[in-house]
Amino acid sequence: MATSWISQNNTGDGTNDYKTLQNVGIGNTAPTAKTEIDCGATINGTQNLSTSGSSTAVTTTNNAFAAVQIGAALTANYITRYVVSKTDSNNLTVDTAVNWSAGYSFTYKNPILKLSDEGAIRLMVRADGVSD
Repeated sequence: MATSWISQNNTGDGTNDYKTLQNVGIGNTAPTAKTEIDCGATINGTQNLSTSGSSTAVTTTNNAFAAVQIGAALTANYITRYVVSKTDSNNLTVDTAVNWSAGYSFTYKNPILKLSDEGAIRLMVRADGVSD
């Protein structure tokens, strides 16, 4: 994480003049904006996923969903769905029914930003830039 450097300049008249000297980057060592967050690369799943016909319930084995978060973009067979809930490391629910019954390898990208209060998500920005 690149940090923001703030300088204090005592103006001599009892006030202080604060100036930001550098942009802030999270996951980015050369931010080009005041605050820039790089959400990282798409991650390959370690097992195949599947559904039972056309369904929002998606399953896998061997805890392949362990690092997949609510709001993640989940892609299999060139179709992307978004995770809306997660029962455990092998079972989750996506936003729209899909037929992955043949079993497919998958990739995922977790949300860029989540703000929560006492465990309840108040604002989330998904990898596609949409906020929920």
